[in-house]
Amino acid sequence: METNTTQDPDEIEDWIFNHGGLPAKEPSSYAELRIDFGELEEAEPLTWDEFFEILDSENLMMEYELTENNRPPNEKYEFVQRPFEEGLAETEMDNEDVLANTEETS
Repeated sequence: METNTTQDPDEIEDWIFNHGGLPAKEPSSYAELRIDFGELEEAEPLTWDEFFEILDSENLMMEYELTENNRPPNEKYEFVQRPFEEGLAETEMDNEDVLANTEETS
């Protein structure tokens, strides 16, 4: 199974639209993103702006299948954490310092 992982809003919106979905989230939750393909009984609809705002604020990307198969669209995607990008959020502590501090407070 070949997949693609992206944070590009146009690519994500195209995939969702082409598979008959709409942006949504779990009711009474801020960041439980879903895509409603018409099968969700309880889903809170979102605008595209709201959807991408949550995706960005939660540091998420979308991973989806590229190959066509008989699986329903709701089984062909997931939201995953974006990897840390070196150089964007440098701190004064390196990984060893973080690990040492974590062990001291445990």
